[in-house]
Amino acid sequence: MTLPVDFLYLGGCAVRLHRASGPRAIVICPALGVEGLVLHRIVHDLAQSLQRDGHPVLAIDYPGTGDSRDTEASADQVPLWVDGVVRAVQFLRHQPGVRDVVLVGFDLGALLAVLAAARTAVAGVALVGPPGSGRAFVRALVARQAVNGAPDEASRVTGTRGDLEINGFVYSAATLSSLETITVKDLPRAPAPDVLVLGRGGWAPEERLCRELQSLGANARLETLAGYADMRWHSTFSVLAPEAFVGLRRWLAALPPSANEAPSAHDEPADTLAGLGWEESPRTFGHGCLLRGVLCTPAQRTPDVCVLIINHGANRRIGWGGMYVPLARQLAVLGIASFRVDLAGLGDSDRRPNQADRALYDTDYFEDVETALQYLHEQGFGRLALLGHCSGAYHAFHAASRNPRVIALALVNLALFHWIPGTSLDESERKSAKRLGWYVAEAVNPATWRRLVSGRINVGHIASAFARRAGRLIRVRASAALPASTGTAISVVDTFRGFSARGTRVLVVYSDNDGGLDEFSLHCGRGGRRVLRLPGVSLALLPGADHNVSAQSARALYFIYLQQFLAEAAGLPLSVRPASPSQSV
Repeated sequence: MTLPVDFLYLGGCAVRLHRASGPRAIVICPALGVEGLVLHRIVHDLAQSLQRDGHPVLAIDYPGTGDSRDTEASADQVPLWVDGVVRAVQFLRHQPGVRDVVLVGFDLGALLAVLAAARTAVAGVALVGPPGSGRAFVRALVARQAVNGAPDEASRVTGTRGDLEINGFVYSAATLSSLETITVKDLPRAPAPDVLVLGRGGWAPEERLCRELQSLGANARLETLAGYADMRWHSTFSVLAPEAFVGLRRWLAALPPSANEAPSAHDEPADTLAGLGWEESPRTFGHGCLLRGVLCTPAQRTPDVCVLIINHGANRRIGWGGMYVPLARQLAVLGIASFRVDLAGLGDSDRRPNQADRALYDTDYFEDVETALQYLHEQGFGRLALLGHCSGAYHAFHAASRNPRVIALALVNLALFHWIPGTSLDESERKSAKRLGWYVAEAVNPATWRRLVSGRINVGHIASAFARRAGRLIRVRASAALPASTGTAISVVDTFRGFSARGTRVLVVYSDNDGGLDEFSLHCGRGGRRVLRLPGVSLALLPGADHNVSAQSARALYFIYLQQFLAEAAGLPLSVRPASPSQSV
């Protein structure tokens, strides 16, 4: 059953309003950064569960995050984020039948909920997996940066300003400084009469936080969120059992009624969001309004070309590190529209009946892509392009082979061309695998042996990854010897030939040590030579990039490749050097 949800903008913030008629409304304050990606579908499912309980629920993207309007990257984002929460509370207070509002915050969003509650009265605050303080949160970020701080990895300090880059998300120096000052014990009063802390269980910082809330006069209680401590922090595999939030729902039902504050000024909701040279609008489409996405168009011209951007793994439509949002807006400035969508069961799109959870290579997704392409055609776009990363590239490849309207196809770090149903999918291991040549080169590198002796190399992990990669290549080689009706190699090359023959341009992009390069070589000849000699097919490499193209420096080059490719396919001049991405957390 499709539940009613409105996709709106409040003061530049993208919000999802899950409509219901109950008197107690809820604002969900999400986690930020990679935690926000990991938890997004869990938050989405919670919002629907609370909606079924009769609560109107407003889930927000903070300013400068998700689908919201950009903010100045170097600014202190904390007051902007808190202001976004306060605006959401004020908006809900004006909804018919709403008596009071409760805040539910996840991870860093829990601390932002506390700060917002200090500015506007709420009936209660629920803190899910909160850090003990802002300083504790920053220390965790710095620790992660130290672990992943090798030059070719995802996290590092950027520039000389003291900004911190974690998995493609950037925290400005001013934001980090502001976060360091957040501590509950220094608040002048309790954030709300009742506070629920849902945590890992037996974790000292959460116990201390609960005591600090009690010392401020709050009726604070600490409960364990079932499964949270053991949850895999990965957007593909992070799930919580439906009963995990039973305690939260019970607490909400038991909260005493709270009088609504006197009416105050609030933002009127908007259906569109505009920036410098671009406009965006949320769209719901498909059979029974199953799928959701955001259409980004040039501000003052009608484009003929639109790029359909498919989910990268199980990440929501903003992409890893939020990369698709600045990309879409830069493309609009060039005169190219884009449509970043959530396939069924991902991001904010509904599940199909009996759909397996996050089966990323399910062939049913081919139909979702075709539905989105048909929708764009009905919106008047005469020429269509496809962009996919990893599993998204898999779906883009197969969808483009079936749809002659596709004039351009960009495949980024495509891990495989054919999926065998029933194969075990461990996306985290797939993404961590390098190409075989990288493992061989590292084996003869003296620095590798020094790290091995010092214990800084996980030999078992590397051996397992090497074995998986080699085994996959052996199986593909064996299949290549089979007839075309059962093999795989010939059909891949033939598909590229079909693209070339009908004039569909293809850009294949790989991080220079990505394991998918082996797959590409096996199907298409060493380095892809069997298809790269075809007219309209090209290959671009991203030096030092990881599978997700996390680092901002690699992403800037990635954007340049894509913008030049799409501008040429659309017949548009590329008169200026494309800007580097600016999306922060």
